Amino acid sequence: MVSEDSLTRAKARPVPARTGLRPKATMARILTGALVLAWAALLHNLAFAFELPVAGRKLLIRDHPDDPARRKIVWAATDPAIIAGERGTDEDPRCAPEGGDFGGSLRFFSNGTGESTQNTGRIPLPCKNWSAIGSETHPRGYRYRDREQDDGPCSSVLIKDRKLIRVKCSAQAMPLGYDLTQGTNEGLIGVLLNVGFGGIRYCAEFDDVNGRDGSDGRRFQGGTSSPPSPCPRAPGLDRNGDGEVQIVCLGDSNTAWVPGTEPRWCELLDARFVAEGLPDWRAVGRGFGGATAIDLAGNPDPNAPPVIDAYDLLWFTLENDAPDAAIFAFGTNDSRNGAAAEEVLAAYQELESIAEAEEISTFIALTPPVFPPEPDPNFFNAEYAELNLLIQISYPEEAVIDFSTPMVHPDDYLDDGLHMNPSGHEKRASAAFEKMTLD
Repeated sequence: MVSEDSLTRAKARPVPARTGLRPKATMARILTGALVLAWAALLHNLAFAFELPVAGRKLLIRDHPDDPARRKIVWAATDPAIIAGERGTDEDPRCAPEGGDFGGSLRFFSNGTGESTQNTGRIPLPCKNWSAIGSETHPRGYRYRDREQDDGPCSSVLIKDRKLIRVKCSAQAMPLGYDLTQGTNEGLIGVLLNVGFGGIRYCAEFDDVNGRDGSDGRRFQGGTSSPPSPCPRAPGLDRNGDGEVQIVCLGDSNTAWVPGTEPRWCELLDARFVAEGLPDWRAVGRGFGGATAIDLAGNPDPNAPPVIDAYDLLWFTLENDAPDAAIFAFGTNDSRNGAAAEEVLAAYQELESIAEAEEISTFIALTPPVFPPEPDPNFFNAEYAELNLLIQISYPEEAVIDFSTPMVHPDDYLDDGLHMNPSGHEKRASAAFEKMTLD
C-alpha cells in the first residue's frame, strides 16, 4: 500500500496538459451504442505516447573480456523524421519548471533472433542532466550530459530536431550491462530511447555488418538500417533485464489495506510466485483507497479532498520501484466520480502508453460488481459492465485479468458489499497468477 505522505511528491508533480486524454475521452463520451464499441477499437490504436521508429546510421558495441570497464556502446541515427519533443510538456525531459520533470531512459538488447539474451536493462537518464538546445523561438532539440557518469553509464545523448540522435555510453565509471560472448551471435539488436513522461519513444534496430556479429566476444557493428516497424521489444516479461520479474499492483481500496482483508490479493500473488517455484518473481502492492483511473488533478471544487489517481500511483512506482509489469485495477471510484466508461477506457489506454514508454508490460483488471448496502448497486453495476465490455473489446485476452466474473456475493465480500474479503482476495490472486504466467 502507498501512504498519503509518500505520495506528496507524486501529487505535487508538475502536470503539463495531457493533450491526448481529454479530447479523445470527450469525443468518445458523445457516442452511444454500437458507435461506442467501434470507437473503443479505434481508441486502442491511437498511441498517447508517440512511438517513433528511426533510421539507424550505426551501432557499435565494444567489449573487453579482461577489462569490463573498457566496454562501450555508441549509437547514431540520421533521419529527417526525428522529432524533438515540445518544450514545457510531458515530452520535455528537463526538470520542472521548464520541463516535464521525468528525464528519460535508454536500453540496448538482443531481440532473440540470434543466440544472445543480452539486455542492458533500463538505463536512467535523469532530468537534471538534460538541457534544451536552440532558442525559445527556434527550438532545435535536447542534449543530455553526464561527463563524469555520476548518474549512469551514458555520458551524452543528443537529439536534434529533423536531423539526428547520437548516444555515447561506457563502463568507465558505471557498469554497462551488455556482455559480448565468444561464439555467440547477437542477432538483431534493438535500441529504445524514451524521452519524457509518456512522451516520445525513439527506436531503431540493427543487424551486423560484414560478420561483425559479436561472436568474437569483442565487437558488434551495425550499419545503416531502416526504421523498424513496429518498435522492437525486449523478449520476456523481465523487461528491465535485471534477472527478476517485478509486478506492481496499482488500484483502489480493493488493492490497498482495508480492515478484515489481510492478506490482500497482491501479497497472495507474491506468495504464490514463491510457492510455484518462481522465487525471482515479485508482486508489490501500490494501492490507495479511493483511487481512480481517470485524472482528477483538475477538480474545480476547492473544498474537495485530494483524490489520488492512477497517474500518481504510476509516477510513484516509476520513481521508487523497478517494475517490469503493472496491473491496473480501478473503475469503482471512477463511476462514483461521474466518469463514463469511455473516459475510463481512454485513461487506461493513456496509462498503458506511459507504462509502455518505460518498457513496462500492462495488464488491465475488470471491475467487480457491488452489492447492498452499497448505494445504487444496479446503476453502478451497469456502468461497470459497460466498462468491462469495452476493456475486453479493446485489449487482447492475455492482457485482461478477470476480477469480476468469479466474485460471488456474499461469499467474497465484506458486509459493506464493496470490499473483497479474504476469499475474494484469493480469487483475485489466482486470476492474476494464471494470466501473468501464461506461456
